[in-house]
Amino acid sequence: MAIEVIKKTDYQKEVNTLGVSGTGLKVLRKTIPIAAADSNTSKFLIAQIPANAILLDIKVRCTALTGGTDFDIGLYDAVDFGGEVIDADLFADGLDLSSAKARGAELSGIAELSLANGAKKVFQLANENSDPVRALSSGERTVYDLVLTANTIGTAAGTVEVDVYFIAS
Repeated sequence: MAIEVIKKTDYQKEVNTLGVSGTGLKVLRKTIPIAAADSNTSKFLIAQIPANAILLDIKVRCTALTGGTDFDIGLYDAVDFGGEVIDADLFADGLDLSSAKARGAELSGIAELSLANGAKKVFQLANENSDPVRALSSGERTVYDLVLTANTIGTAAGTVEVDVYFIAS
């Protein structure tokens, strides 16, 4: 079997079919300390994501969080817009962080995102009708909060590391 070479022009065509131009891959890394005193329903900000971003991947690694068997990754209004939940488990539901996850053995933080929604921009996933980044003068939101929610946090302190891959214009 021959190896297929992907030319930059082919890649740009793929990016353009997603409705985004003049973009590059962006990667955000967030290290989240989990304290033994943190409780169930604790929420941890992973990142503020541009409204016009298309999420490509979210990778989750951690030290062993004993008993930490249920974590979700979801979308919230940015704190400046009230911080209300849009969908608490839009991207991941029931992540088990009770055992360590090293590089190469990460959990998927977008396992709940359907194929049909995979090319949608964040504002579309939030059920907004228009791209708020294009309407700055209207006072609409330009970012959303990507949040890790601990439903069953466990009893041990540890660290969660999250990489978010996206493109945005």
